[in-house]
Amino acid sequence: MKFCDKVKKARQERGLTQEQLGNMININKSSISRYEKGIQLPELENIKKMAKALGVSHQYLLEDEFMNEFVIEEGFIKVPVVSKVKKGLPLLAEENVIGFEYVLKGDLDMNNNEYFYLEVKTSDMENARIRKGDKVLIRKQTSLHNEGDIMLVRIGNEEAILRRVYSKKEGIVLQSENVGYPPQFFTKTDIANKDVVIIGKAIEVKIKL
Repeated sequence: MKFCDKVKKARQERGLTQEQLGNMININKSSISRYEKGIQLPELENIKKMAKALGVSHQYLLEDEFMNEFVIEEGFIKVPVVSKVKKGLPLLAEENVIGFEYVLKGDLDMNNNEYFYLEVKTSDMENARIRKGDKVLIRKQTSLHNEGDIMLVRIGNEEAILRRVYSKKEGIVLQSENVGYPPQFFTKTDIANKDVVIIGKAIEVKIKL
């Protein structure tokens, strides 16, 4: 039985709602829901609090009879892989999460930061060694900090795309890494109207061999 199933089973056996369990360990209901769906894994500290509230050991919750899936005790973090980022589609909606990757905890700055992987579907950033089938680690970030950073950007109602972003006096320029995709310019009015929105910054790439 997996972690998510064990949490749900133990909670139901104690007659607790997700909200009640969340209140006991100071976590909101939506987080408990994501844990029980297997979309997100809590930090070890919260797993221990949850185990205490449910009357079980945290070792029991982390054990998996099929595989050692939750290796957070060994210093890893389970990061969701999503197929797309699009307006109106919750990032971690069950149908949008296509898998998980494990990252060394020390490699990620978890202080007020959130991460996810995006599976690449196009060749528009191939000269930056980001190719179809690769997975790009994204740190959620709503503004450009350094000129030319590769950012995940949503334009209108389209799926978000990866682009190098450059700030200009009148707006921003989105630059691909493929000559077949010309630069795009957006004014400050476009930005204010949310016609173009920065979702996050590309941190690293996992290459598909």
